[in-house]
Amino acid sequence: MKKNLKTKPEPKKSAKKEVEVKKLNPAAAFYAKGLVKIEKETKLIGNSLVEMDRLSTSMLATDWVLGGGLVPTMYQFSGQEASGKTTSTLHCLGNGLKEGLSFSTLVDAEGTASPKYTNNIFKPFGFNVNDLLDDRSLGFTYYKSNVIERVFDNIVKRLDLMPSKIWSKEAQSWMYILPKRNDHFKSFMSAMGIKPDAKLSTDNLYYAPASHGGPEGLIAVDSWAAMLPESEEEEQEKSKRRAIQAQAFSDHLKRISAKIAEKGVILIGVNQLRKIPGQTYGDPEYEPGGEALKFFSGARLRFYSRSPSADTRLVRDPIASGIILEPSVVGKGYDRYMLKEIKNTKNKFGVPNLKTYMRVWISDNKGNPRGIDPVYDTIMYLESTKQGKWEAGKKRIVFSLKPSIGSKRAEFYNSKPIPYDTFKLMVLAEYTKDPEIIKTLRSEHNWKVPFDLRASCKEQMLKDTSVFIGFVKEEKEKSKKDSFEPEEL
Repeated sequence: MKKNLKTKPEPKKSAKKEVEVKKLNPAAAFYAKGLVKIEKETKLIGNSLVEMDRLSTSMLATDWVLGGGLVPTMYQFSGQEASGKTTSTLHCLGNGLKEGLSFSTLVDAEGTASPKYTNNIFKPFGFNVNDLLDDRSLGFTYYKSNVIERVFDNIVKRLDLMPSKIWSKEAQSWMYILPKRNDHFKSFMSAMGIKPDAKLSTDNLYYAPASHGGPEGLIAVDSWAAMLPESEEEEQEKSKRRAIQAQAFSDHLKRISAKIAEKGVILIGVNQLRKIPGQTYGDPEYEPGGEALKFFSGARLRFYSRSPSADTRLVRDPIASGIILEPSVVGKGYDRYMLKEIKNTKNKFGVPNLKTYMRVWISDNKGNPRGIDPVYDTIMYLESTKQGKWEAGKKRIVFSLKPSIGSKRAEFYNSKPIPYDTFKLMVLAEYTKDPEIIKTLRSEHNWKVPFDLRASCKEQMLKDTSVFIGFVKEEKEKSKKDSFEPEEL
């Protein structure tokens, strides 16, 4: 038998090399000392490339397209009329309220926000629109204005009221940065119940631990196309009006583009596509407002209306061909939907060019509009990530969940298909918390497992990047945190 020869381990060159590199660059070390003084004088704070916790849009498939949810930057939601832009925006605002952002603000530039529709979308998040409008301390503000200067002045002044938020390497946590000798920011620390860190604070700035690691606020403007500069109130030629509007957006976006990220704020701008009459060559569609809206956005979503035939499993309404019919699982009658497609055309915070579908739930069996359908949304996430399939002919959902969603959870769902009606009730129970739905699911469908599939999918996106490349790979390590305890089905 051959002797097992053991070679000596290679010396740790990487560590020595790293030290040598530092020694070979004395200029960097010299200037680094000077930078500390300059940063104090200029109040330009050195930051770390650490991403804040993402805010979910509340829609799994949309989160997936965005790379896991929303981060502090400017988003552009573009599309033709009735393509799902406003509905998606309202879902983002509703979830911002649920997650406890400092503010969730809607600027209704078109003046077309429906109290009933908005309330129906906010209801699953636990909010009533009238209560929100009566009490601003709940975090919601609503403005009906389409004057560019007024809207951006409001945003700038609101951002100025906020401290900066950075990741501190020294503290290994998110920190608020507040100027000293400022009564407003002293009041902020008192209201938040936080105290400055004596070691990190400087002569001019307080460093105080942030209350959480996610975004601080969300502002949605619906829509850019409806906004006008004050000067446009005068008569102008059409070409001049476009140029004035584009210049106004360019000037004002510069004022906030860096600030929103620095302060931890998400800005969603809705934009309607327009057509150039008589254009023969090239794309006749354009986005009003000029190129600055595209340039300053960190991510852009394109929304499309689609025929039910885009998904052959969907059943058309025999009277209205663009409407999808599906029997209600909570009573007699039908749920009615419309199919939409979403694609990201720009994404600095995720994989570009991902696309998916969503259903807008235009009415339930009682005639109430409900926003984005969470059932189809869950199916689209599972199919987009290769973790499940809706077999409409067999009326069931077949799962192939990855262990990153929780090993016990994956084992349970993968063990056998779930009837579609049970799946629909299961998702609605988790999303709406409706006691009648929960009762039906427990008694008639004998469902005894936790209502947490959607929540688990959200968590999965944040820790398993392979879900964004559309294939499933084997994972040897099981999830350490897995509280899923199925009883019986």
